[in-house]
Amino acid sequence: MRVGGLEIDGGTVVDVDNIPDTPLASTTAKTKVSTNGAITYQKYPPTPTATTTTSSPAKKQPPVDELGNSRHSTSSSATAASKKKIPSATFKELFQFAETKDIVTFGFGIFFSIISSASMPAINVVFGDVINAIAEPINVKELVNTAVTAMSILGVYGFVTFYLSFWLCGTAAANIANGWRLQYLEHLLIQDMQFFDTAESGSLTLMLSDSAMAIQTGLSEKFAQGIQGFFQFVFGFGLAFYFGPIMTLVLLACVPVLGLVTTAMFMWGSEDGIFGKEAYESASTIANEAMSNVRTVASLNAEPMMSRRYDAKLGDSETAAIRQGSRNAILTGLLFGVIFVMYGFGFWFGSTLIAKSVDDAIEQHPAPVNLLDPREDWYYAAVLGCGEWIEGYNTGENPEPFEVCVCGLPWEYVPNATGPNCGCGYSDGGSGGLEDTGVSTLSGCVSGGQVMMVFFSILIGSFSVGQIGPGVSAMNEAKQAAGKLLFVINRTPTIGGEEGETDGDMTAKTLEKNNNTKNKKPKVRLKRENVRGELVLDNMHFKYTRAKDVTFASPPSDDKDKDKNDEDTVPEEKEESESLGVVFGGCNLTMKAGETVALVGESGCGKSTIAKLVQRFYDPTEGRILLDGVDLKDINVKDLRSCIGVVSQEPLLFDTTIEENIKFGKPDATFEEIVHAAESANAHDFIMSFPDGYQTLVGPKGGKLSGGQKQRVAIARAIVRNCPILILDEATSALDNKSEKLVQQALDKLIQHEGEGAERSRTIIVIAHRLSTVRNADKIVVLGSPDGTSTAMTGSVILEQGTHDELVQREKGFYRALVGSGAKGSGLVDDTYASTDDNDATGSDAASLKLKVDAASEKSHSKGGDLEKDGGNTGFSLFGGKKDPKQAEKEAEEKKRLAANKARVWTYTRPEIPWIVFGASNSIIKGTIFPLLSIVFSKMIVVWYNPDTEYMVQRSLEYSLIFYGLAVLSFVTEAIQKSVFEMIGERLTKRLRGDLFRGILRQDVSWFEDDKNAVGILASRLSTDVKLVRLVAGQSVAATVETASAITTGCIIAGLASWEMFLVMLCMVPALGFAEALQFTAMKGSEGSIREELNASTEKLHETITGIREVQSFSLQRIVIIDVEKRIHDTISPASRKAAVMKGITMGLIQLIQFLVYAFAFWIGGIMIDSGRITFEDFNQALWAMAFAASGLGQAALFAGDAAKASAAANSIFSTLDNVPVIDTAPWENNGCADMKTSEATVRQIPNSTLKEGKAELSKVNFAYPTRKSAKVFDQIDLQIPSGKVVALVGSSGSGKSTVVQLIERFYDPASYKEEAEGDGLAEVVVDNSELKEDNGAVKIDDEDIRKQDVRWLRSNMGYVGQEPVLFNDTIYNNIAMGKENCTKEEVEHAARQANAYDFIMGLEEGFKTMVGIGGGRISGGQKQRVAIARALMGQPRILIFDEATSALDNESEKIVQASLDKLVKESGGQRTTIIIAHRLSTIQNADTICVLENNGDGSRVVEMGSHDELLALGQKYKALVQAYEKN
Repeated sequence: MRVGGLEIDGGTVVDVDNIPDTPLASTTAKTKVSTNGAITYQKYPPTPTATTTTSSPAKKQPPVDELGNSRHSTSSSATAASKKKIPSATFKELFQFAETKDIVTFGFGIFFSIISSASMPAINVVFGDVINAIAEPINVKELVNTAVTAMSILGVYGFVTFYLSFWLCGTAAANIANGWRLQYLEHLLIQDMQFFDTAESGSLTLMLSDSAMAIQTGLSEKFAQGIQGFFQFVFGFGLAFYFGPIMTLVLLACVPVLGLVTTAMFMWGSEDGIFGKEAYESASTIANEAMSNVRTVASLNAEPMMSRRYDAKLGDSETAAIRQGSRNAILTGLLFGVIFVMYGFGFWFGSTLIAKSVDDAIEQHPAPVNLLDPREDWYYAAVLGCGEWIEGYNTGENPEPFEVCVCGLPWEYVPNATGPNCGCGYSDGGSGGLEDTGVSTLSGCVSGGQVMMVFFSILIGSFSVGQIGPGVSAMNEAKQAAGKLLFVINRTPTIGGEEGETDGDMTAKTLEKNNNTKNKKPKVRLKRENVRGELVLDNMHFKYTRAKDVTFASPPSDDKDKDKNDEDTVPEEKEESESLGVVFGGCNLTMKAGETVALVGESGCGKSTIAKLVQRFYDPTEGRILLDGVDLKDINVKDLRSCIGVVSQEPLLFDTTIEENIKFGKPDATFEEIVHAAESANAHDFIMSFPDGYQTLVGPKGGKLSGGQKQRVAIARAIVRNCPILILDEATSALDNKSEKLVQQALDKLIQHEGEGAERSRTIIVIAHRLSTVRNADKIVVLGSPDGTSTAMTGSVILEQGTHDELVQREKGFYRALVGSGAKGSGLVDDTYASTDDNDATGSDAASLKLKVDAASEKSHSKGGDLEKDGGNTGFSLFGGKKDPKQAEKEAEEKKRLAANKARVWTYTRPEIPWIVFGASNSIIKGTIFPLLSIVFSKMIVVWYNPDTEYMVQRSLEYSLIFYGLAVLSFVTEAIQKSVFEMIGERLTKRLRGDLFRGILRQDVSWFEDDKNAVGILASRLSTDVKLVRLVAGQSVAATVETASAITTGCIIAGLASWEMFLVMLCMVPALGFAEALQFTAMKGSEGSIREELNASTEKLHETITGIREVQSFSLQRIVIIDVEKRIHDTISPASRKAAVMKGITMGLIQLIQFLVYAFAFWIGGIMIDSGRITFEDFNQALWAMAFAASGLGQAALFAGDAAKASAAANSIFSTLDNVPVIDTAPWENNGCADMKTSEATVRQIPNSTLKEGKAELSKVNFAYPTRKSAKVFDQIDLQIPSGKVVALVGSSGSGKSTVVQLIERFYDPASYKEEAEGDGLAEVVVDNSELKEDNGAVKIDDEDIRKQDVRWLRSNMGYVGQEPVLFNDTIYNNIAMGKENCTKEEVEHAARQANAYDFIMGLEEGFKTMVGIGGGRISGGQKQRVAIARALMGQPRILIFDEATSALDNESEKIVQASLDKLVKESGGQRTTIIIAHRLSTIQNADTICVLENNGDGSRVVEMGSHDELLALGQKYKALVQAYEKN
């Protein structure tokens, strides 16, 4: 059936009033987010009509500041989000998008994690056996071989189980995380525009990487390590209790002490740590404020003041960090001290257990009296094994040692001998000996191996608890991240979230679950061939609002506040749903089928909003929009958008071929159709000029094409779509004149229905700023506010409509005023009558035309662009061939620079050289401790096997006292080393950060506009890079010196003990060091390598979100999802699998290397002891000396790995410090580098003189912003601003009024650019007259080129007040004082009185000490303006500039501020030049001179100049503006 001209396929027209998920403002449907993210409904307050909204000004969106600086104020939604919290997902929910095979794989990973945790406790058992075996006086080789074999088997077991554990968990976690990524991506791309308007694109992009990575990390290595830590604790303490319950219980008394010390490390220094962190965060806030508002800082010459504020906070951070570092150093020393005490006490107590058990055994089962009877079978073995004690036995002075020794020999391994069956070797006829206990404890006797096994089992079990915490923390982070992702996944969009309106089975299932679409009536389905294209706007009201459910906050429960409207909910809820501005206050318009309708009007009148409403990115808050008689809300969104083609101002092209980009308009288009569309768009010729033709890669966002080429490809994409409705939204406004003409020809074809089937009629909506674009339209509709002002406070309405000829004939008509009626000739043809929505106050905020060509990927003529085709999508580089000599020379210079920069870092530590020497000396002493420990350790082990129990206990006590002494030494050296080098590092950090911040503030404005110098990158340079650089002169130095000392001492001790064993161990030191390095590397995790591969996918998503309107307009969601899924499959999945394999191999190798190294050492040692070449004591001393010495190699290797990062960071920092800007203000002497002793930089003094006259002139000036090189702002402009006069600048947005100010302030110098064609047809924009010769004109103050004047002195003679002035997060007094260096209190108060600000300031509770908050958010707009005026007056400027100083204020505030301005102008008495930029003519009509600026696309010029009366008499542009203003 047909309804209103639409074919309905199996569906019906849905009654709008009964659709609860499309709440009109006039309905009472309720909308609330339930706990599972679904949408329920909550009452919306009725949207006021045009009449009721008159007294309620619309809230503006966050503006830029007066000089084009970006504003970073905290939004209410962000505040609300900070007060609420998204609920974390459950552990079960982490697996809801996992496949069965991944869950099974994960289960096996957990299993192997559990059994792998037994390897370390088990090695202690084997370790005890091998110590016992090697200590035996006979059959050493056979006993050692048995134990070494077991140790080797355990090494292989550890490798296999650790590898499988981390590989399986990592692989499963990667697949599970990819499932989350795809689910999130698919549900994200179907969200409505309100969602994307409220959420930050960067945060949405990061969620794809960060949140999914958190899930992957939480389920992979950290989870496996947590499982291993827990069961290692269980197995460790289980073995300890089983083999030595008494010793275990005694040593457990020390474990709480370890716990208390560890807890104190986190708690004791936490207060200072938090304070230090907050202090640097305060410093970082100051830095971010300054860098984000660099124009304001520069205009006020406030660089020194900002630097002092930053340095003060750095001082606070330094003090707290040093204090915390010292406390942690003490606690770390105490931790090592406690461990050493545990060694001493544990080993002494173990010796007492050994002695008591031996004494008890020999007493209960005494030795036979005939031990030395040659007739007994044990005689020869007894003499051979215990001959050392025969003399004491024979004399009777001390017979017990010989008896103990003989009884304890391993008789089961002695051939043809049964043994005396006594003492520790007693057997009652059972298996006896070693087999009685299963380890090296002999028939009830405690052995040395058993003591070591119990001791190290407890130690390993205690430290393994530390692995559990990170695992639990990672799991919590994973569940929190999953909660955020689920919030998006479970969110049902208010538009387009019903059955048949989305792509993908996953999305459909989720929406069906959340939205219960089964019970809803189906939407109207469209057949494109049956759509006529008639559009009707019926009493349409609209205002932008923030989405209440896009703050990533915890959703309220369904029952809470059930009966309350928005006014009664919690404040956060109310703030989130605040209006962002009324756009339409009631529009009625009919666009007939096949009609071309042009929408015109001032900036902000809602032209582009109509295009968005027609595509149903938003719904009207009141009224409706009809397509062929059917409400858009009743039509399937996907079908609706398939009937609409769009060409926008900045079209989104994807990083693929030209053919694929055109084909996005019609996925099933043939190549012939694509070529035909390109020909119709005037694009075929330039496409074929490329070596690869239609296979040419366009680069990210089409960046490898010029602006005109991008637009024509976009037009071809719209043409191939062949839709009944076409929207052309400012399709040429961002182009230069030449490119615009080419694109305009293509648009003319579309409008005239040429080239793609003239018989097909289509409705065309044209939004443009060119008269030539709209004059031939069937209907021109003028939108705007009924009061005629540029800002639609009550919402736009339709002011006029008709043809061009009809509208220009209307006296005092709005359209006539826009086109400048009264001018003659061809000057009207290309008139810029309306804004392009570019902000002329800043070159960086507008959409940048990126034309720069990557030569490496574009210039490949010989092979027809094979490099671009084959390498463009892979990200791989081509290697091989002879190295370019220039490149080799460049690399050599780079190495020299890195070395020089590393040396420069040391200059920042010059004042601490005595401390460095002291700390290094201490590190040398500290490095000897563990090698010295090996001597005591080995002697302690040897004495355990002494059969003289009294001697054993006595010597053990002496050795334990040495342990206590080493504990004290370790405590002292550890505390001194860490505290000294922490102090050195923090002082280096403070000095380097201060110098770097000053180096940044010294740069000119264009430097900040470079993407490489974005605020976030600079903030990271100040925070992260400086921290990396401190490694050069911080703890890495201590670690290097300590390691060198340890290796040297260990080698000396081992060499003196046994040169043979020393050489053996020396060969194995690299292996042990490698294992230690692997251990430290494993601690860092494998996240970094995976994140590198995530970049391509996140960049793709960011590109998609940036152009989400076009993605949804052309229904490209499925294409994007497939593309990102392919990227994940091709990059992230292999990287994750590789990371999982490498992690498994790494963890397995750690076990294998350590076990095999010690197995080999014991095997060699056993052979040497058995052959009599070394003694048991010599073996232990050499072994442990080298083992303990090698333990520090891992830490040194870790710092060595970070050295490369430190070098790169140093290069980044010093390149900034060494950069001399073109416009160099030089605020400080010595390039801003502070004095090393005082840490203060010397401010360069400027002359106290003032400008003589204060006149300004722009003479033949050419200018284009560096970020918009193709868009000319000025073309040979001439402008004279006489001394002592009031000069007003007027003109439409984009005419360059604020650019005049930026040139006078010398934020930029005159410059022009030209577009050059490369050999392959692609475009590159280069500087024209880069030497800034007179070809580009000059800006003069008092007849002198400002390039020859001191910039700081020049700016000190100027004052600036803008529309949205920047106030810094400081007191009112300090904000005003920022206008003059070293000002007095009287001067501040005088300036406040001049600005009408003194009274309101004194009325505040804290007066001038009142904090204004970030961006001045704690005081009203009018108060901010008056503070800014007072600040501008501080220096008694000869030139005072007011840039829209009252346009952002309400009427009451405007009157107060305007009175202040009028007073200032009057009081100047001709001694001050005043420049005023304003839209309100009442503000400027009393000016001495009014200059009218106009940009015709080739650059702005002054078209009219004179007084108010003179320009009215002239009867041209200015008069038309006045008439439009006065019409109301």
